[in-house]
Amino acid sequence: MAQPATPRTPLGVGSLVTATFGLFFRRILVFMTIGSLPIAVMLGLQILVGQSWLEIFAGGLQNTDALTALWRDLSFLVAIFVIATLISNFLIVLCAYDACHGIPINLLSHLWRSLVSTPVVVVLSVVLLAVFAALFGFLFALQAQLPPFLIALVGFVASLYILARFAVLLPVILVSRAGFRALGQTAHLTSDYRWSIVGLYLLFTLTIFLISLIPGIIIFFAQVALLAEGAPGTLVMMALSIVQWALSVAQTTLFAVLNTLLYARLRTIKEGVSTADLSEVFA
Repeated sequence: MAQPATPRTPLGVGSLVTATFGLFFRRILVFMTIGSLPIAVMLGLQILVGQSWLEIFAGGLQNTDALTALWRDLSFLVAIFVIATLISNFLIVLCAYDACHGIPINLLSHLWRSLVSTPVVVVLSVVLLAVFAALFGFLFALQAQLPPFLIALVGFVASLYILARFAVLLPVILVSRAGFRALGQTAHLTSDYRWSIVGLYLLFTLTIFLISLIPGIIIFFAQVALLAEGAPGTLVMMALSIVQWALSVAQTTLFAVLNTLLYARLRTIKEGVSTADLSEVFA
């Protein structure tokens, strides 16, 4: 007689959303500081090159050498900003993992882990971009045979599926140290839970949107009112900009924390890995 199928362990979408906010606010100072790293680096570099840029603009943009120097500086700033953003996200994932398992945070160790993992993340990100390019190239080839709304729907659903399939790629690379095997391990962890993960992301995105909506509206109308009165106070506008920046950093950080908790939850479900077992990764 056939054995009854074992019921699938629920992912716990609501619990993951609640736990993400709880963990974020317990370590808000650490997360916000790390999340601010890209902007801090960008501002510092702009201060360093600002004088040379003023000289270039003062001398006119007809000078070929000046334009070459300007583009070189801009390319350098963009590259450094991208690297700082990657490292910031890596550190948030590792620190979130520490926090949810009661492991003392070791920023120097995490920084080294982040630097070592960067080439793997870049290569696998290019692979995923190629997958998306192939998907949309295929859909583009079908545009003469299918109505546009159907192509858009298929593209949207397929994109959600791919994102869910590789949702925990970053934690797998950083925590499991899977290297170039991370795509396969990620697919294994997310199997049977991909549409649950899509639901988790949609719910979390909606939650973040609703939470950010009221502060965003207040800031927008405050800026409009100040501009309508004439020249607004520098300190007031700076304060509003800081609030906008803090909201943006918090949103990015929350999604990184969510992915980390999702990774931990999937490992517990799929591999039966307890908190103690996971802590051995950092031993």
